[in-house]
Amino acid sequence: MVNAKLKKDNMRNIRRTIQPGGGKPIIRPHDLEDKTRHSILVVASEHDITDHYTQYLYPEGYERIYTASSVLEAQDILERTIPDITIVDLDRRFEGPVTGIELIEQIVMDWDVPTNFLVVSEDVDTITTATDQWAMDYILAPFGPQNLCLRVKKSIVDSIIRKGSTTDLLTGLTNKQVFLDQLHREISGFHRDPSEPVSVVSYDIDRFKRINDTYGHVEGDRVLIEVGAQARRILRAKDIKSRCGGEEFGVLMAGTPFKFANLGYNRFADYFRSNPQRLRQNGGHVDEIITFSAGIATLTEEIYCNQLAKMYDLKTDEGVREVAERMLECADKGLYFVKKNGRTGVYEENAFALLDEILGN
Repeated sequence: MVNAKLKKDNMRNIRRTIQPGGGKPIIRPHDLEDKTRHSILVVASEHDITDHYTQYLYPEGYERIYTASSVLEAQDILERTIPDITIVDLDRRFEGPVTGIELIEQIVMDWDVPTNFLVVSEDVDTITTATDQWAMDYILAPFGPQNLCLRVKKSIVDSIIRKGSTTDLLTGLTNKQVFLDQLHREISGFHRDPSEPVSVVSYDIDRFKRINDTYGHVEGDRVLIEVGAQARRILRAKDIKSRCGGEEFGVLMAGTPFKFANLGYNRFADYFRSNPQRLRQNGGHVDEIITFSAGIATLTEEIYCNQLAKMYDLKTDEGVREVAERMLECADKGLYFVKKNGRTGVYEENAFALLDEILGN
């Protein structure tokens, strides 16, 4: 009877996160299959307990696992990254003394971290209290590795539902699918008014693997979070800012000529050139200048009429998709040109200049 109540309460909490009239959230297979994309924080009062969780999760393909055995360690990690799921062991108090439920309340109310909680306890009343307040899901201890991995997978699904499958959880930027959907809309609108150019910026962080290898994934996440924060702050509110995967990002600038898309992007990149990121290493800090390589493709009336109109009809969905793909391919080609020639900077002209090379003409 108690377990039935817990399941009912848990479903009620999940339903609260789905907005009426919002439609069904889209959960794509790759959202769950690529476990390396998802980060997990395990918080328990003893290192032996956190190691126990890691030993279960790591063999299942979850690589980005962070552990904390004190309130200060949890705070330190959450200041630098936002895990998709935070597993909290509720059965032992932290220093202070602070209960697991009090720690969750502190994370939500005081630290304002938008993570999803999976709580663990042997006590049903404790679990009921946690799921009534903050936790999205629970595990009744003792448990085995299969049960843990199933609940973690379900929590990932729930986190995707909460975000409406539109937002990259780490950076707060839109995800690639939202970016593509909006690009298709802008190109379709361009057909009706070709006097309004559409620009796409494709950029990525230079040598990001070296950052992860040198400073660790927590500091790598911190860089990604800062890129997202500055993109939202510096770029225009109407621009669609997206994390397209890993260290790859995109910006959709509707009604924006190449010149102004270039200026807007460079304002963003200049911030990082002028503000080194302080990354932790071996108990100290190292100032690291973050640089980017980028390409910009701008669809104009002249380019469409002279290069694209004979191949693609923007009155059709297929034509819109094809032009969107050519735009992204051109922007990416410009980015790769910069990479090939020493990295750092933006391809100096409208990347549609590379279209013939892409088409093999």
